[in-house]
Amino acid sequence: MRISFFYGNILWFMLAFSVLFFTGMASASMSMETLFKGRLGKSTCTISSPGVVNMGAFSGNGSWPGPPLTININCNGAAVNTYLWGQVIKGDVSYDSIHMIENDNSIFILYLTDAANSSAGTIDFSGNKSFSFCAGTGTRECRLNTRLTIMQSSANSTASVTLRFNLEHK
Repeated sequence: MRISFFYGNILWFMLAFSVLFFTGMASASMSMETLFKGRLGKSTCTISSPGVVNMGAFSGNGSWPGPPLTININCNGAAVNTYLWGQVIKGDVSYDSIHMIENDNSIFILYLTDAANSSAGTIDFSGNKSFSFCAGTGTRECRLNTRLTIMQSSANSTASVTLRFNLEHK
């Protein structure tokens, strides 16, 4: 039996097409891209403290311990070496004390000491970062003791001071 030239070519074409089609299906591929990003740098910490510390009401002249001030340093589990230093924003610095701003001619003086290192004396708030305190590694709580001295006051005197605590990474 002889297949005509026309049908032979059609069969040959169908065979070749089938081979190419199914070979193409088997070797069909897909691709996907994934981008990996990262940041190379030092871990950082954050600082937080209460917005207001109420020293309370006092009568007459004298010196009294005030409430402690707690400053939290959060390093998110990283072992980062940091320390604090401070500066007075509102008030006057006088060597080892802070003269508070009064509403009259009263004299209010604030002293702060590092509770963990009381032998270091009062904390210097001159804004010089070489007078650091609360040095350590990682997340921690820094507690400062406060002491208020009133040297001269009149009835209904009020006083305030604004301090900035700066966190420095070593």
